[in-house]
Amino acid sequence: MPGVTAVLTDGHTAGHSGYTLTSRGRTMRVFGDVLHSPIQIRHPEWACAADLDPVRGVVQRRQLVDELADTGDLAAGIHFADVVFGTVRRDRKGATSWVPALARPRLTEAQQGAASSIVASRLPWPGTTLPATSAHESPTTR
Repeated sequence: MPGVTAVLTDGHTAGHSGYTLTSRGRTMRVFGDVLHSPIQIRHPEWACAADLDPVRGVVQRRQLVDELADTGDLAAGIHFADVVFGTVRRDRKGATSWVPALARPRLTEAQQGAASSIVASRLPWPGTTLPATSAHESPTTR
């Protein structure tokens, strides 16, 4: 299939594969079971109890994390709960971390009110209102 490449990522299970998706000059890595939690981005040496070959699993995780930090490519971790899509960032000390792709700063109630007023002023029907959201609720959780 054009733009899709299977990549062997054994260690977790024999023959385990991830995928590299390429389109319009951009790349996304889907890494399956190589990583089970975003904390393993910072600690790729932490094995999973289900790894058939824990040593090989660590090698695969370190290689993947380094590649993602070096390229800045978008990645997808199927076990990363509500932060499936993201990138890997390396800080000045070399530590790596997962940066969710849709991470946005939380707005204060005043900022939410101002944003709602601006959007409401542009709605095509007079009297139309937007549903209220609490300060702890994001648009993606409604």
